[in-house]
Amino acid sequence: MTQNLETQRSAWEKLEKNLKRVIELPWEQFDSPDSGKVPKELDKVHVLHRDIYKYPIIMSKNSDIENGRMKHPSLYINNGLTAIAIGYGTLSTKKVQDTTGDDTEKKEAKIIDESAPRFVNAILDYLHGTIAFKEKELFALNSSQLVNLSTTALGKRYRTSKRSLFQAEDVMNILTFIHSKLELKPVKKIKTAVVAGADFQFDFKNRSLAQNTPPKEDECYFKYFEGQNYKTIHELTLKYAEFLSEVTDDYDSLHNASLQPVYQMLISCGMMKKDKFFVSKSRERTGKGLRNGIISSIFDTKTVNLNELANKATGAMAWANLDGKEMYLATESAGLDRQLEIMLKIIATETVAQGRKQGRDYSEVDLSGILSIDTNEKVLFSSGMKSRAVNIAFKDRPVDETDEERKAWFDPYAKPLTENKISGGLAALLHSFLFWKSQTFKFNFKQVEMNNFTGDDAQFDDVQVYIMDKMIKGDDIVLITNNEELKQLLKETYLGSTKQLDRKNALDEIGTAERKGPIIHSNNPERKSIRHIRKINPKRFQKASTAYMEQIMHDSKIINDP
Repeated sequence: MTQNLETQRSAWEKLEKNLKRVIELPWEQFDSPDSGKVPKELDKVHVLHRDIYKYPIIMSKNSDIENGRMKHPSLYINNGLTAIAIGYGTLSTKKVQDTTGDDTEKKEAKIIDESAPRFVNAILDYLHGTIAFKEKELFALNSSQLVNLSTTALGKRYRTSKRSLFQAEDVMNILTFIHSKLELKPVKKIKTAVVAGADFQFDFKNRSLAQNTPPKEDECYFKYFEGQNYKTIHELTLKYAEFLSEVTDDYDSLHNASLQPVYQMLISCGMMKKDKFFVSKSRERTGKGLRNGIISSIFDTKTVNLNELANKATGAMAWANLDGKEMYLATESAGLDRQLEIMLKIIATETVAQGRKQGRDYSEVDLSGILSIDTNEKVLFSSGMKSRAVNIAFKDRPVDETDEERKAWFDPYAKPLTENKISGGLAALLHSFLFWKSQTFKFNFKQVEMNNFTGDDAQFDDVQVYIMDKMIKGDDIVLITNNEELKQLLKETYLGSTKQLDRKNALDEIGTAERKGPIIHSNNPERKSIRHIRKINPKRFQKASTAYMEQIMHDSKIINDP
């Protein structure tokens, strides 16, 4: 008890000292027409002292007036180490009976309680160490896990509104101004690159994994998962590795999927800037959604509704809801038109976007999180998106598989990995970390060609069929110059103002492109510079031509055996 009171005393003395320093700052230097109201409001703050009794003490500033007590303090501040009660309002006095038994009256300090403006709460939190700056970023430290406070997040934490004297951006500026003068050190060690469990820690800055390492009271971690122990996580990692190996379609997809969790964690904790997004592709119910669910359990995740983002009525709020998230899930991205792809591109490639109006200005939305798309549809992005996409192809399940058979196959993986979602997510992270280590800590993502030619997607136009027929028969290059048949097909197939783009996209879809240059061909003995079509993506052409041949065989079977 005595030690606790001494800790309390040290904390409130420090707070009173720093509060006085803030009130005495040159507020005329703060660029705001209301700068004078900051010290005026802080004058109403009274740090309540503690002793062995229940109610905290109101300290009198006059020797003729005795200390009082406040039954219900105006507010509390807590930095995770100590909590302090605060009285807010005008200091006054009240007459009370002398406790010695005499009939004489005495004066005792009291506070005429008022509601403290939100910016006062924020300043007190900074002075007490509940929130702190590190390298120009503001964090909340009152639990074992850090909370990064962007301007939008700060506004939510202190519930600022249009009616507030100081809005979110103003409060951030006030705190920044105070910090520039006081430069208070955090009351806890801020470990922005450490993910901690009950007895282990990933340190992504030092690229290390420590076992038998419990969290410390005076440390604050980027992420802290209470009750998660290494033994359980390690056992689940083996199950996760087996699951991933079974559901991915090829080694390169397995490679990319293995790196995704640790890549996302490095982006989330600020060790790297994002330059990639992830696309999982297959038919329905192949495990890609299960994997995304496992990974997302350890990230602050938001499901993206592209239509809401594009809608004028709901757009501002929808964008604001993406602020500060670490992972964005876009599922079943069917029928992406140009406008919706623009929405995806912003989320995938930008780190900030303009949000809704907050008072006089528009807030910036922090989009530093990673986009992960889960789709059953064709994956054909524009060139700007293609270079950033990390593709992960999943194995299609057998066409004749029943729901019961599928459930029986997935249950041995799904049950242990989702019974405790956090444990499953940490198992994915441990697997990813160890794989990253085996790659000498490099993100050497592989180029994966998705199968865009299954089911209804396996439809080809006349030009694509002509080119594949020629190349399947052995022509590596298909001439356009002096090829009247192909010229006529091109003219008839692609029409209107977008015909050039449609033609380019159709050729790209099957892994080919139009070129002009000198080539070796039996119909071009002089090796003149002529227009022609050649393969530029052999993997894509192979998938397209295989789907085309399967389609021909299927149609032939129907004709021969109707």
